[in-house]
Amino acid sequence: KLKDLTNSRKRWIKDAERQNTVKQILSYVSLAENKGKGADKQLDTPAAQKRAFDAEQQQEQEQEQEQEQEQEQEKEQEQQPEPEKEEFVKKKYKVTRQQLHSWPLELLTHGMEEIN
Repeated sequence: KLKDLTNSRKRWIKDAERQNTVKQILSYVSLAENKGKGADKQLDTPAAQKRAFDAEQQQEQEQEQEQEQEQEQEKEQEQQPEPEKEEFVKKKYKVTRQQLHSWPLELLTHGMEEIN
């Protein structure tokens, strides 16, 4: 498919550098395709199938262990006592001093001389 595309667009690939780039890309793609086909054939051997099966079993065991650990942690958290909430007692509002208390005028003007 890539070869067909490059053949149909040769008029835009005129200089040698671009032609070399296209050739390199096509060679990389063909090498990758050949390696991929070889990898598929390797899975057909009994040893490769056993390795894949063992890897899958290992992964399942690890997942089971993780689930067991999570369940144990949840049980430990449930067994831990919850911190007690503080209860506040409402008290009746009480005013002890009801007479007016005025500020002395000298205290209120103290420090105003520096501002003015």
